[in-house]
Amino acid sequence: MASPITVRTVQAKITANLNKSDTRTFIPFGQGDPSAFFRTTLVAEAAIVDSLCSANFNGDAPAAGIEPARR
Repeated sequence: MASPITVRTVQAKITANLNKSDTRTFIPFGQGDPSAFFRTTLVAEAAIVDSLCSANFNGDAPAAGIEPARR
């Protein structure tokens, strides 16, 4: 049996309770890819490219996880 609570219903409740006088921009993360709202920094892009080119991360992590994540 499917849960009656979905991402869409939670987002609808949050949106319905926003302060209408608040002038800040609302970014609807629950509606899919948020990349249309901002560009990732060049530092992040370079880190991803370096990681891919290093060939150190081409496989799955060990079943027990990686050390930094286990701390």
